[in-house]
Amino acid sequence: MINKSENIVQWTGLTGLYLFSFSIFLSTSGGNIGIALMLFAYIFQFRSAWNTLRGDAVFILFIGFAVYFTIRIIWAVQEFPDTTERQIDSIADWLYLWCFIFVAWWFKSGKKQISISLGLAFAGFLLGIIYSQDWSRINMLLRGTRGGFGHQISLMGLFSGTATLGLLLMGPRILGNPKKTFLFISRLLLWLALLGVNIQIVVITQSLTTWIAMFIVFPPILWIRISHWVKSKHITLWAYNSLAGLLIVVAAGTLLYKNLDTIEKRISSQMETVNHLLPLNLEEIPYTGGLGIRVHIYMYGINRFLERPFFGWGPGTEITKLLDKSQRTLDHLHNTYLEVLVRFGGIGMLFMIGVMWCIIRSLWGGYKSLNLLIDYFLFISGAMGLLAIWSFGNFRLSTEFRFYCIILNAIAYSFTIRKNQKGV
Repeated sequence: MINKSENIVQWTGLTGLYLFSFSIFLSTSGGNIGIALMLFAYIFQFRSAWNTLRGDAVFILFIGFAVYFTIRIIWAVQEFPDTTERQIDSIADWLYLWCFIFVAWWFKSGKKQISISLGLAFAGFLLGIIYSQDWSRINMLLRGTRGGFGHQISLMGLFSGTATLGLLLMGPRILGNPKKTFLFISRLLLWLALLGVNIQIVVITQSLTTWIAMFIVFPPILWIRISHWVKSKHITLWAYNSLAGLLIVVAAGTLLYKNLDTIEKRISSQMETVNHLLPLNLEEIPYTGGLGIRVHIYMYGINRFLERPFFGWGPGTEITKLLDKSQRTLDHLHNTYLEVLVRFGGIGMLFMIGVMWCIIRSLWGGYKSLNLLIDYFLFISGAMGLLAIWSFGNFRLSTEFRFYCIILNAIAYSFTIRKNQKGV
């Protein structure tokens, strides 16, 4: 009877995990239901979970942040009564991100859950594009109009860049055994088509921060992956992968050439700002264009942070809305790190740095202990790198963005839970 109950709880938790993974880019309702199922099942395993979590650095950081967050909200409401509703709304915005702690519990069993969840997330991503995009506008998008395919444009840049990285790293796993010629060729064509679609979407979003992030992250990540291929003793498999790699280069080069006008226009539109920025002539930077506005808003944000460097202005205080309406151009600072500093101060940033250090250390530990294969390790590492660089030019707390952060952090943190379980 006990085993049957445990099986039901386990089934409920994994069902929630897979529903959440599939819904990340497809349905916020589905994602929330998935998290609710995981939390419900987690409660029934709380005794075991508590023995694993108590004393863990991430859990201690969460408790500390929750206490600080509560105090800071009460303080902000008293200081800025007009922002009371926004301060309360910020509870979901910021504390939801910590859901990765119990989502990671359902990844602890092994590699199978990671593979299935990432596969479901990618399937949901593709279905979301098909379902959300107004396909009557596709010709406009291909001719240079920016688009987000159902998501906010800069977010879609991040998501499609991550999907492109995943397809590149998981290529050998997707292609399978080259001895099965027909199946191998079919998978190769499908793989190249999916890569082409994702690269085209990255171009269509015209997200400069995504392009910069991909330019920085992709070369070292792919170099490490290729190095492992070269060291492989499977000469036939290596030869087929090399052929696939050559086809990728040709296909990607063709796509970039086709979109050269769009890329050049997007980059040239920011060159006036860059020309003033390089010699640090900040006052002469025009208050136009994405980069120009960001420079000015960053300077404003830094000044406001310096006014309250330790405790910030409050979790729900949107500092740009304190500007006069005649001066206001953006609803936020377009920089995640600056937003954290302005809202939570240096103390809040220390909590964020602490938890990210623990997550990165957990991911590395999973790889070193051979619990995480090289392609999955590079993918999670690369996705976190893309997110870290993208965050320098963007700030979003939408539901799909929180889901994206949760699954990456949960996979990485699951190796700490697995390690702690063995020590219990």
